[in-house]
Amino acid sequence: MGMKFLIVCGGTGGHLSPGISVAEELLSRGHRCSLVISEKQVDSRLVRNYPHLDFVKVPGAAFGKSPRELFRFFLGFFRGLATGSKIVGREKPDVVLAFGGFLSLGVVIFASLRGLPIAIHEANRKPGRAVRFLKRFAVRVYLPTGVRLRRVSVGTVRYFGYPVRREFRRTPRRWAREKLGLPQEGFVLAVFGGSQGAAALNSWVDSNYKKLLEAGIDIYCVRGLGKGVDGVLEEVDDRGQSRRCSSVGFCDSMHLVLSAADLAVSRAGAGSIAELTRCVTPSVLIPFPFAADDHQWENARYFEAQGGCVVLDQQNIDQLFDEVVAMKQNLDLLDRMGENLVQIDDANRKDDLVSDLEHLAQAGPQKSWWRVWMKSPKKGSST
Repeated sequence: MGMKFLIVCGGTGGHLSPGISVAEELLSRGHRCSLVISEKQVDSRLVRNYPHLDFVKVPGAAFGKSPRELFRFFLGFFRGLATGSKIVGREKPDVVLAFGGFLSLGVVIFASLRGLPIAIHEANRKPGRAVRFLKRFAVRVYLPTGVRLRRVSVGTVRYFGYPVRREFRRTPRRWAREKLGLPQEGFVLAVFGGSQGAAALNSWVDSNYKKLLEAGIDIYCVRGLGKGVDGVLEEVDDRGQSRRCSSVGFCDSMHLVLSAADLAVSRAGAGSIAELTRCVTPSVLIPFPFAADDHQWENARYFEAQGGCVVLDQQNIDQLFDEVVAMKQNLDLLDRMGENLVQIDDANRKDDLVSDLEHLAQAGPQKSWWRVWMKSPKKGSST
């Protein structure tokens, strides 16, 4: 029988999707997996598509600065510690892989008490609070290419990119458009704000959809759960052809949306960028201005420097309509972006990441938790 892995990955689509990706690869190699997820609606909705995977829900709340948010966080933290103890004791994993976020804390702390190998994955180019805290327990830290994390030894870090789900691949445009009810001919714009949706992008669509349709641009907008009503609006473009603006609250088949689109407008979460890359979809990224540590700006700038997107500040969102129309008319630019995206995707090496997890499992238990906590940085540590 294979080895047992515990993957902590709930809270956002950006954590849950790569966790599912890794779990499916481990299962295909004959191992066993359990995935720790949150009680949030977005987690529950996505996991419906994976009945063959074992999911465990735990309580928790994200860190916040207001008294109410802090109270909810610490209440969730202590509940998570108790639940984490039970999960680790019951599952008896050979390795724990955590994708950051508030759910990771309790499970990682109790796994470290048992001396289990801990691996941490950070998808963003600016590591979050949970990863910065949990790094002291980790024997392996997976980071985006070129990113450094203070007080983590060089030998601990691996650069394997973002594990994209198996079904997330580019499909023929004609077939994708047929599945989504989109016209076979013409320019399609996809608008989405990640698993949570984005009010600013939804509002932009509401204000500009008529002009976009009249300009010959069909729209497919994924608004986020509870952030609008599903439906289709139609207008006639300047050539007398019918154009459609389709809105959905949640989409289980984002690979079809991105494969059908000529261009996407999106936030700049690491998961969204990886999915745009895998589906070879040029994009205009509008980083969420209130993201923790401004990590979406870091993601977007790096992606733009590689030639995979155009970046627009949210305070200049009134320029987005002109940007979209200009890119629609610049086919050479879209082709160049597509070529760049194919090269960028080579950095996402899920198979290598899973092979490395197998190696950690074979290596067996690590030092006790207090020695890991107290150890000083090794020579050659990243800064």
